[in-house]
Amino acid sequence: MLRKLLSLLLSILMIVSIFGVTPVFAEDNETEILGPGLGDNTLPEVAEGCNRYFFYLPKSWENEYTQTAGIYWFEGTGNHGSAWPGVEANKADAEGVYYYDVPKDVDGIIWNNFFDGGNDRTTEEYYAVRRSDGAYMYSYEPGEDDRFPDGIDNYNNMIFVIESGRCGCLHWDYRTFGGDWYYYYGNGEYGTTPERGEVVYTERSFGEYCPHQQPEPPSTSLPEVAEGYNRYFFLMPDFWCSDDTGGISAVYDTGASPCLPADTKGVFYSDIPENVDEFKWKTFENTASSTSPPPVVPDFKLQDCDGKIFVADMQWNVTDITTGDTINYGFWYYYYGNGEYGGLPEVAEGYNRYFFYMPDEWYNEYATEGPGIYWSTDTSSSDEYPGTPLLPADAEGVFYYDVPESVDEFSFTNLLDGGDDFTNPIFSCDHRAPTYPIDADESFTLDNCDGKIFVLHFAYIDFDDYTAKMTFHGMWFYYYGNGEYGTTPVRSEGLIYSSKYLSYALYYVGDADQDRVVNVKDATAIQKHLADIQKCNITAGDVDKNGLNIKDATAIQKYVAGMDVDAPINTIQFYKH
Repeated sequence: MLRKLLSLLLSILMIVSIFGVTPVFAEDNETEILGPGLGDNTLPEVAEGCNRYFFYLPKSWENEYTQTAGIYWFEGTGNHGSAWPGVEANKADAEGVYYYDVPKDVDGIIWNNFFDGGNDRTTEEYYAVRRSDGAYMYSYEPGEDDRFPDGIDNYNNMIFVIESGRCGCLHWDYRTFGGDWYYYYGNGEYGTTPERGEVVYTERSFGEYCPHQQPEPPSTSLPEVAEGYNRYFFLMPDFWCSDDTGGISAVYDTGASPCLPADTKGVFYSDIPENVDEFKWKTFENTASSTSPPPVVPDFKLQDCDGKIFVADMQWNVTDITTGDTINYGFWYYYYGNGEYGGLPEVAEGYNRYFFYMPDEWYNEYATEGPGIYWSTDTSSSDEYPGTPLLPADAEGVFYYDVPESVDEFSFTNLLDGGDDFTNPIFSCDHRAPTYPIDADESFTLDNCDGKIFVLHFAYIDFDDYTAKMTFHGMWFYYYGNGEYGTTPVRSEGLIYSSKYLSYALYYVGDADQDRVVNVKDATAIQKHLADIQKCNITAGDVDKNGLNIKDATAIQKYVAGMDVDAPINTIQFYKH
């Protein structure tokens, strides 16, 4: 009853900013006639030309930064909107009760806890601010409406009390709360009638906390996700932190969900119904879409992002032709907690992560599912051949799998078991690649390849001695992400490659005729090239890197004869292109 009466009394617009958004009021002909409030006669006289307004400061609004009340207005005499949070209110006649004498031409005030938390949402101070959403008084002239015979003076000596359930979490700012005016009887007592009646209230606020907020500051322990909902995280862009227009919410076609602080500053989360396919994070100044426009992610499903974090790309924005709003797009990442995220989930303890570049040639009419991984040397074997599907990584054609550390050998496959009948066409479409690299020595172990990517070299294809199946070989590289790899641990120190397989990307120094063997034929090939009889591979033949000449042929002859040579003959090198 109380809430209905006061809603009729004022018809307050709940969502009003402290930065000059003009409220719009609706008249209500059912509002009953009001009389003047009584107040407490022990307080000083009301200042000339002013009305006295009281405020009950909720206990939960007090914190380590502030223990008092403030009052702010942005229109009318005095205009305390020049410096938020306005001026400090005066203590009245009961604990938690404050008052201030406000010029009569002011028809809207904002009560607060007299603390300017700034605009940086990464600070604790920002979240210490509490404010009303606007305590507005009808600005009728005396005699203009019989419900308010004294005009704005009807609100003289009334008290504004916060209702914590009327929070701004869903659409505005969860630091903002609604409330209503009551007749103040003094000594912390108030009610809904001009004269003290049978029902008298003494609560400092109706409800200590709103349904969406915990009484403690954000911690690393988040509440459980309700059944039928998915949880989505959002990293607040830096420039959004200076958005003066309020809080953030997740808005979709059928409703909205609050964005609440997660486990570190700047990270928020929303629990959204599972059937929602698209939503937007919104403030009144900024918008970010949870989906990416095609063809960037053509098979995108929002439900696949449950538990992930959305990070906006500030260089990627589109203007909505309908609303004119600028919409920021971005990417979803696995969220590891405490503000840390990445393109892939974390590697479980006791596992190594291996990447694989799947060449297009491994797809055929029988093999259409992508690459797999197979091993049989561990109790946790990857099923039967052709193994378990690899998982998509962070670039087209790049896949990965987390393998137990105890596994010392495995093969990549194209997830096709071609059988044993070599007369069947499917037999030759069964491809595999053992992970022992073509450039390995006796010190090679798979443990040294944790986090690396295996790339096939199409010049190295043979047939398995046991199964007669086509077998591909390749090399391990340091993986830099986004499909790029190289031969050095640090990306900037060497050449960067991004091809799905190697063909002419490497060569043996001295292998001038390109038969993958360094012998006297290579010296002859160089001599024929120099005599303009037959071309050879100049890069491979130039063993001393001083240009192809007869000295290179001589060096190869010495190498074949077992003599010492000042050149890296028979070592694998990469073409510099």
